This record gives sequence, structure tokens and C-alpha cells, in this order.
Amino acid sequence: MRAWLRDAAGGLPGTYWFLWAGLLINRVGGFAVLFLSLYLTAQRGASPALAGLIVGTYGITRRSTRNWTRSGCAAATRRCSS
Repeated sequence: MRAWLRDAAGGLPGTYWFLWAGLLINRVGGFAVLFLSLYLTAQRGASPALAGLIVGTYGITRRSTRNWTRSGCAAATRRCSS
């Protein structure tokens, strides 16, 4: 099994593994947000409504930031290509 893995993925450049590790850390961090409402209610004593507001606000700002980044990248690409 180890030889197969080395043959299959061992030839990939270091840059690939660096980006892959960053993506993994990012996804794990995103998964931790699922438990934020439990932490806020159980450990910090927040009401369920407040915890929902905080998690919902995080989701909205995350989505709007992602859309803003995409539109900024698209505008920069058009500007650079013309």
C-alpha cells in the first residue's frame, strides 16, 4: 500500500502539497463553525437566539466576502487582459 501511495502521489511537487495542506486546514476550520453554536450556548451561556444570530451573521458575512472576492478577481482579470 505504501509503495502504491508513493508511486501515485509521491511525484507531485512541493507546491501542491503546500496548497493541499492549506486547503485541509481551511476546511477543518470551516467544520469547526458547526460547533460554534454549541460552544456559545453551553460554555459561554449565550441564549440559543443569540447563538443563532452570531452563527448566521458569520455565514452571511462569509458568503458576501466570497462573492466580493470573486467579483474583484473577475474585474482584475478583465482589466489585466484588455
